[in-house]
Amino acid sequence: MTKPTIYFAGKIQHDDWRFAITRTWNSSDDCNPDAKWDCGAFYYGGPFFISKNHGMDEHASQSRRREIWGTNLTLIRRADLVFAYIDCTSCYGTLIELGAASENHKIIGVAFGPDLSKSDRQGGRVR
Repeated sequence: MTKPTIYFAGKIQHDDWRFAITRTWNSSDDCNPDAKWDCGAFYYGGPFFISKNHGMDEHASQSRRREIWGTNLTLIRRADLVFAYIDCTSCYGTLIELGAASENHKIIGVAFGPDLSKSDRQGGRVR
């Protein structure tokens, strides 16, 4: 049996929950659609980033945004499953990633952060 490749959707923050699992942060693979890291029991299949929010701030160009999304969409398509950790209600990019995963018939797992209320987890409040 081969190891699964997992795409970890969720809001990107420095040393976030992905770091605790993959034990790495900086990557030169942020726009490499063939990248994956061996994490023992599975392959980490993205997203890859070189800084918080992929270096995307209000000054990022549209072409850079399209390049990042195109790579992440390819990584989602190549993943065996997509896991999302949702710890805030402003994770709009995560919702788009989950939509892409669903559209590509991926197995999806979701976990919610401890600070989200029951109403937040059930979609009762969006900011």
